[in-house]
Amino acid sequence: MSDIQLVSARTAKKVLIIHCCQADFPEVLVDTCITSGIQYDTCLLSEHKKLPIDVSVYCGVFLSVLDEKYPFPASPIHRPDIRQFLNTTLHMNIPLITIGIGALLLAEIAGSTIRRSPAPEFGWHEMHLYPAQQKDPCLRNIPNHFYAFIWNHCTFNTPENTAFLAGSESNPYQIFRIGTKNYGFLFHCALQQKQIDTFLLHMKPSSRSCFNETITEIQTTTPVLFNQTFEVCQQLCNNWITML
Repeated sequence: MSDIQLVSARTAKKVLIIHCCQADFPEVLVDTCITSGIQYDTCLLSEHKKLPIDVSVYCGVFLSVLDEKYPFPASPIHRPDIRQFLNTTLHMNIPLITIGIGALLLAEIAGSTIRRSPAPEFGWHEMHLYPAQQKDPCLRNIPNHFYAFIWNHCTFNTPENTAFLAGSESNPYQIFRIGTKNYGFLFHCALQQKQIDTFLLHMKPSSRSCFNETITEIQTTTPVLFNQTFEVCQQLCNNWITML
């Protein structure tokens, strides 16, 4: 992964990818950047690398955070530089995608209150697009119903000036947009199957999803559902890249 290089002006289209750990590195998005000829920099939060202040050198920012400690202070998402950086990104209207806990932070910055879900969301959940939002550019060529992998322990109340694009039986806020270019995805749309398999291996065998599924049941269905979902994830990443 490349180091973050600060330059005084935007000389080429470049995306900044911020992620929490090696396990949640957005491989699908990186493949899309490479195919589209988009440069990218990466920042690994677990290495405590300071985020750049000059966000203007980037045409888009992608933030993926997998950390079930949220909203407790031990979570890296409480770093002041992350909040400052995202606030600057929002004010400059630079295209932004936030994943998982990153999406919760986006909602919080927009005025939401984050709280623990009554039951943890993990495993494969069916998403449904809301008819009023199906023409959103980030949802171009996305089916009305599809499965997605979720790893989430929190939810939030409705922030102002927010469009809700998709939901699931367990949570109506799976995809949302603040303004015109800032997106939140509670589910993980940029991971390969090997990364999902790793997440499941770290779950306690006794864990059950909000639908009472066991870890073994989720592991069994993952290969089939991932194959059905992979093209959707690729399309979502490609749609966002074309918006830059």
